Amino acid sequence: MNIRHIIALIVSLVLVSNASTQDLHHYLGPPGDTLNHLSIRQIYPYITFSDKQALLVRDSMIQGRGFSGWWRDKLLYENLIIVAQDRYRMLVDPIFNVYAGQDQISGKTIWGNTRAVQVKGEIDLTQTKENNGQKLYFYSALFESQSEFSPYLDSLTRFRRVVPGELYLGHQGGGHDHGYATGFLQYRPNKIFTFEAGHGKNFIGAGYRSTFLSDASTNYPYFRIDTRIWKIHYVNLWAELQEINYQHHIDDGYQKKYAALHYLSLSLNDRLEVSGFEAINWQGRDSTHLRGFDVNYLNPIILLRPVEWTLGSPDNALLGIGLSYRFGHSTYMYGQLLLDEGKISELMNWKDGWWANKIAYQVGMKSWIPLGRSIAEHHQIAESRKHNSTTFEKHIYLQTEFNAVRPYTYTHYTPKQNYGHFNQALAHPLGANFFEWITVARFRWNRFLIEGQYNWALFGSDTQGSNYGHNIFLPNTTYESEYGNFIGQGLKNRLSYKILTASYLLNRASNLNVFLKLIDRHQITPDKDKHDLIIAFGVRNSIRNLYQDF
Repeated sequence: MNIRHIIALIVSLVLVSNASTQDLHHYLGPPGDTLNHLSIRQIYPYITFSDKQALLVRDSMIQGRGFSGWWRDKLLYENLIIVAQDRYRMLVDPIFNVYAGQDQISGKTIWGNTRAVQVKGEIDLTQTKENNGQKLYFYSALFESQSEFSPYLDSLTRFRRVVPGELYLGHQGGGHDHGYATGFLQYRPNKIFTFEAGHGKNFIGAGYRSTFLSDASTNYPYFRIDTRIWKIHYVNLWAELQEINYQHHIDDGYQKKYAALHYLSLSLNDRLEVSGFEAINWQGRDSTHLRGFDVNYLNPIILLRPVEWTLGSPDNALLGIGLSYRFGHSTYMYGQLLLDEGKISELMNWKDGWWANKIAYQVGMKSWIPLGRSIAEHHQIAESRKHNSTTFEKHIYLQTEFNAVRPYTYTHYTPKQNYGHFNQALAHPLGANFFEWITVARFRWNRFLIEGQYNWALFGSDTQGSNYGHNIFLPNTTYESEYGNFIGQGLKNRLSYKILTASYLLNRASNLNVFLKLIDRHQITPDKDKHDLIIAFGVRNSIRNLYQDF
């Protein structure tokens, strides 16, 4: 590392002291066909880089540049620190964002900053260039933030004691102090198996939301095995979760709970993909003994429910099926159906509204529309350049999606075994007892991106001392009525969330961009009318998903 690298690192670390990022980075580019099993989403899309990019980086380092050219390239085109050798590569970037705005209704000033740095790379474990099957990938990032939120997000954070998608460290200096660390180590011994141990999030589904597993909650430690063979993608996932509303002793920390998940995706042809999902949640300790991680759920073969039944059926089991179908080159229709609990006899008498008919479902469609060239031409150009391009230079993205979750879904007789983590839902951020419709439109023209999104939701919240099935952290034994339950029961809430964002991409390598954002959130109940109207401007690295649109 020469003096220019050292100077740039020091300057960047100073800049990173004013940073924050709140963006949805997925859907910026088109997928391949369904053989890629798009329902297994890559949460960290900027982790690895192609051989072509590494060679270009190495050539530029060898040729040398003047200081002004080097600084320009670092700002607009490259990662800050690049280590590129034959068998290992590493990229280091500071993540600095700063935004400020105002709620036009209350007059409250909105601001945020984050101090962050991320390291990512890969190591070739093979001895020869011809045998390139074994790879070791790594990623690590640390985020620490101070923010002043909108009135709605401020009240939600104080009530849940956690910032959505992050951790809550406290309230000081006129704002909220929050942050988290994330990272993983991934080993690929061959083209069939991938082993990953990390502290982060996972997402299963082809939609904007997921009724199976989403990345809306706080990070958690996990171990994951991906198996790809023929037209099959099979996922084993084990995770340790926390229930922060329970502590056996002040020195014991929060109550631990665990999850084991299986997901099997099968591409019947190059257009149709079907999938099956199952999950088991169990508490790590009850009032009589310490259970810990149950080795019975180490079973790597699908069908965990029979295992849970042999244990006396003490745990929370979920089952689901998914579907995705591709029209043309890049238009997809997708759906999910999840069953948390239920009896065949009660399901057949659907109109009776039995409380334990706990079901969630999703249906949606999304499409990428290229401008200036066809999708086939784009892929041909990308292949000829040997570059794993993930975006059209000029394209339109459209998506519409409907989600519905019946009351008491994802709950259990004890919150220690519900489908949640750190006071946040593991699936949909609204919890249960709701209808939701989402429409998204994005227009990209080279470095310019205009994004529009409209969310509408109807949900029934709980009144004081009641349980109508919206809050998944309440025990489901306290339901209000055994029959006659329906979506929207309880205190009826009508929510609309509109957001319009215009941004300009400064650096493709780190996804650094400047943006102007308008947010209009309006929630109406029989006794209240909550309205937030926010205008904000800032600079950010869009590398993570933080959902606040609920």
